[in-house]
Formats: sequence, C-alpha cells, structure tokens
Amino acid sequence: MDAQLPDTSMCVHLYTRVPAHIHLHMSIRTYQPAGVEHEWSRHGVCAIRNNPKLTSQRQYFKAAMDLFRKYEPLKVWKTHNIDVPSNSKTFNMDSLIGAYKDSFGVTPVIACGRQSQDRQHIGQVTVCINKDLTIRECPEAIQRRSCPQHSAVKLPILNYK
Repeated sequence: MDAQLPDTSMCVHLYTRVPAHIHLHMSIRTYQPAGVEHEWSRHGVCAIRNNPKLTSQRQYFKAAMDLFRKYEPLKVWKTHNIDVPSNSKTFNMDSLIGAYKDSFGVTPVIACGRQSQDRQHIGQVTVCINKDLTIRECPEAIQRRSCPQHSAVKLPILNYK
C-alpha cells in the first residue's frame, strides 16, 4: 500500500528551477535503506505530481528501477571493455564518460567521493530524465558536480559483511 503523500511544497521549487527533468541518481556502490525515504520525499513525490504515467509510490520506484537497469553504468563500462570495479586500477574519466555517451548520447555526471592516496573514488553517477522518462543532458548546474573530466578515478570492489 502506498504511503501518504508528504508535503509537496518543495516540488514547486524543484520544477521551477529545473523544469524539464527528474533526476535518476545511481548509487553504484551501496544500497542504503534510509535513502529510499529520501528518494521518495525529495524526488518521487514531485515526479508523480508532474508525470501522469506515475500515479503511486510503487510506480515511481518501479520506473526508477527500470531506468536504473537500462542506464546502469557498470554494465555500460563493461561492454566498452572497461573492467570495473577494481582494487588496483584507476580509470580515466574521459573513457568512462565517452563510453556512456557512446551508448546513450548523453554525458553522465560522475561525482567523486573521498580521496584515498591522491585518487578520487567514484561515489555516484547521475543522469537526467525527462518527464516522459527519456534520458537527456543534465543542466549545467548539475554537470558541475562531476569529477574533473581528465582525471583518474578509482572504483574499488567493496566487501560487505
């Protein structure tokens, strides 16, 4: 059963600032249950208010998972012979971006996390989605969140216990 819709006052702010898309954040290394509530209250509520195809929390998360599977970065990089993840290798941002752009025609926003031994770690990949659930270029304000384009980054294997 769908949860009661939270306050939607933030939707006006989000869609006034960035009217043409919703965000699909792909956390490629971790799954945090607490993040589900954030995704719903911050993005899902706005998405269902602005997309007649999405009428419930269940439909929003199903659409998000379908989009994630379709645009999943690790799969894209592996099909371009970029062997991720790796504990020993670094990856060139130009190669990662180029492979994604070659596959989908848009530039992903690859955000870096903490640095370790002078190397940045990939923390999140974001693509922007139109209200009709098609992929599009992200606005400049979102693109600025990406790691430096010509840098070397790490994407280590994480061991969960």
